[in-house]
Amino acid sequence: QEVSKNIQDGQCIFIDGGSSLAPLADLLAHRDINIVTNSILFLQRLENSFANVYCLGGDYLDKYQMTMGPIATAQLSTFNFDAAYISCAGVSFENNMGYTAEIGTNVIKQQAKRQAL
Repeated sequence: QEVSKNIQDGQCIFIDGGSSLAPLADLLAHRDINIVTNSILFLQRLENSFANVYCLGGDYLDKYQMTMGPIATAQLSTFNFDAAYISCAGVSFENNMGYTAEIGTNVIKQQAKRQAL
């Protein structure tokens, strides 16, 4: 809920794949915003959405219900975001870092960060 408070109407945001960001769909579906995502899980929760939603294509990872690869990265580079919400597979508080489960998913995360204003 705190994340949704930082998103203003009219903004363009990126929502990364992963289950931790999927509940945001319920909070954002009826907002006047532009959502770009590679998360099929997120899309499934956007039924009857008022938001403009753009789904990245590319290679589908069934295990994570998300897209990745060169097609998704190329499509992602055509957007500019007011904010990018990036998920991770886990966090190490000892090392102060998060990690992704698949090497290929990191490319999408890095591109989304570059496209955020």
